[in-house]
Amino acid sequence: MNDIAMRSTLRPRLSAAALLLAAIAVAPARAQTAGEIKPVPMITGYGGVFANFQPGQQSVNPTITPVLLVPLGQKALVEAEFETEGEWNRTGGVWGPRTVEKGIEYVQLDYFANKYVTVVGGRFLTPFGVFNERLHPIWVKDLMNAPLIFGLEHGSGMGGMLRGGIPLSPSVNLNYASFFSANSTNTLMESERSAGGRWSLFLAKRRIESGFSFKRNLGDERFNSYGGDATWNLTRVPLTFRSEYAHATLGSGYWVEASYRTVRISRWRPLFRRLQIVARMEQFFAPKEAEEGHAEEEEEGEELAMMGPEPAGHGHMAELPEHNTRRPMAGFNYYFKDGLKGSFAWGREMTPEGNQNVWSVGLAYRFGY
Repeated sequence: MNDIAMRSTLRPRLSAAALLLAAIAVAPARAQTAGEIKPVPMITGYGGVFANFQPGQQSVNPTITPVLLVPLGQKALVEAEFETEGEWNRTGGVWGPRTVEKGIEYVQLDYFANKYVTVVGGRFLTPFGVFNERLHPIWVKDLMNAPLIFGLEHGSGMGGMLRGGIPLSPSVNLNYASFFSANSTNTLMESERSAGGRWSLFLAKRRIESGFSFKRNLGDERFNSYGGDATWNLTRVPLTFRSEYAHATLGSGYWVEASYRTVRISRWRPLFRRLQIVARMEQFFAPKEAEEGHAEEEEEGEELAMMGPEPAGHGHMAELPEHNTRRPMAGFNYYFKDGLKGSFAWGREMTPEGNQNVWSVGLAYRFGY
């Protein structure tokens, strides 16, 4: 299985799957020769609303994200994702002003050079870890709350990328994605000058993938980021395990998540065949100097906001915790019908400053035309 096939199952950014749908949505048969399939443009995407509740603070975040897919013959594809996300916060019983962020997640040209290499040019999601590329859309992720370490891996690049898959044996594939990104200060398409990539081994028969990511920031402040990830889709039961680790100058941390589809529970089948149960354990380790700096500024009545650069399109999800933080979470997704799901989750956030409960609810809708 090469990297293009991998993206159709393990990188649900809607691109490969939607391209398959576009290929099926063919022109009338009289315009084609026998056995010929003509891909056509397609608009797909997702939208929804996510609400987060914790003591003294609540937020509501609606979002709409259309995805455009334009095949250029059989060898190239133009894909673009545009995101509009609103944010409305309530602190101390008072609702603050509403804000709206607009951004271009990616707009890229994919050229399928051969079955082992895809050449990508334009703006693309940075291939660091699995959450940024594959799982961050509200329709895809199993818990609405992004992992605590998401701020270490989020973002998009502006430049070029080579990606693909090389079979090492009938059941083992080496997948790779190497990129270079230039600096961009455009408000809709911000990016940092950086280089790196992600490389993974996929064991097809066992449905296990293990990857390593590396990124070198080449801007005014030069530093390295690295991480690892693992995904295991069990074959005997509808159970999936995912995990990630990331380390950078802004901190480090990990998350481990398990999701189970209850389709095999025979009792109350109309309910359980649409239900998914999710649990996650995660931890973030703030840099020692940031912890000390925060304590000093608190004495002066100030706050330290430690976060990575926030490119448009990720909004509040890009923030990093100010302190060492541990957060177990559990929740469920209910699929009302194909393309519509509701989510609920509860967690306990534990820091040196104190512990608090975190609740979230969300509704996500996937569309395609």
